[in-house]
Amino acid sequence: MMLGGVACAVAGARDAARTIVHLHGGGYRMGSAAAWRPFAERLAVVTHARVIVPDYALAPEAPFPGALHDAAAVVGAAVADHGPVVLSGDSAGGGLALALAAALAPPVPLLGLVLLSPWIDLTLSGDSFDRCAASDALFSRASASAAAEAYLQGWDAADPRASPLFADLTALPPTLLAVSSSEVLCDESLDLLRRLALASVRTTAVIEPDVPHIWPVLATDAPAQRALDLIDGFVGALSAPCSAGSSGASD
Repeated sequence: MMLGGVACAVAGARDAARTIVHLHGGGYRMGSAAAWRPFAERLAVVTHARVIVPDYALAPEAPFPGALHDAAAVVGAAVADHGPVVLSGDSAGGGLALALAAALAPPVPLLGLVLLSPWIDLTLSGDSFDRCAASDALFSRASASAAAEAYLQGWDAADPRASPLFADLTALPPTLLAVSSSEVLCDESLDLLRRLALASVRTTAVIEPDVPHIWPVLATDAPAQRALDLIDGFVGALSAPCSAGSSGASD
């Protein structure tokens, strides 16, 4: 279907009470809604939600901020059609989701934010790029550098819209963060947790050992199911009116 002028895959019942917009990973230069449909379907089943996965524009043909503009258009249209949504993303899609949430809040109402192994620092400053190089078979400093170059094409990597680790996080909705302690993106997620606490954003976090990058998306084993169950509980709690605020103590 088309939403906000962007082609999207949709999983779940049309009359679902909840809507999740999920932004796929792929380093801003790979990935597709079709490839992420199996995950969207699993997520829809667990959460009883309508899950929308946009085919946002990819680099190098559509460099920064093309993906951000497409994601904003889809979220805006989804909110207009279904009311406030949960915004989620994995890897680069997680970075895109955080950048969009920081840029849109509060004009576009978001119930919550779900970040799975998010890539949120395109300056590649985290020590875990070296510390976890041997334990992360899916992502590396070299691949991250190539992806960032293709996406940014000379733009400042520290721009908060590209590296939302450096964004103003004070207006974020309740946030769920899941990261592997074995992946190269671990340290930037740990930095994000500190920044969320300082911004008084209500946060739920899981740091899973010995699992790969974006394991909830790629796997169907016990750790992946635990992550999906955590998302279900998080999203379900957001359905209550008293849970729609954007601040509070960390969980």
